Amino acid sequence: MIIIRLKGGLGNQMFEYAFAKGVTRRLQTEFRVDLSLLLDRSRKEIVFRDYDLDVFQVEPDFIASPAFLKQVYRIKSSKLSKWVRRWMIRGFTEYQEPHFHVVPDLLDNPPDQVAYNGWWQSPKYFA
Repeated sequence: MIIIRLKGGLGNQMFEYAFAKGVTRRLQTEFRVDLSLLLDRSRKEIVFRDYDLDVFQVEPDFIASPAFLKQVYRIKSSKLSKWVRRWMIRGFTEYQEPHFHVVPDLLDNPPDQVAYNGWWQSPKYFA
């Protein structure tokens, strides 16, 4: 199983979701969606976004319910936010996309048990 961390607006979320579908197809596994970066309102330097894939009736498995995360993030504490994000992916390795170019290793041999965090804006990931 993998975890995909959604962030950004609708277009970014579409790329991230498609990336997760592509990786799980290659691994023949499943994925869950992490909304913690979208629902965290503790940071002042970012534009807040919401989960927008529901306009396509996409109903993924979430690693934590959106209602629960909204309650947690009502407490505007960056320390609590970081702790919650780490706690939700315990047992998984976090992979941060290193740059905006395709990472060839992820095309050929994507690792399992990973929480993927990135923009994944290449159709090569999911085509």
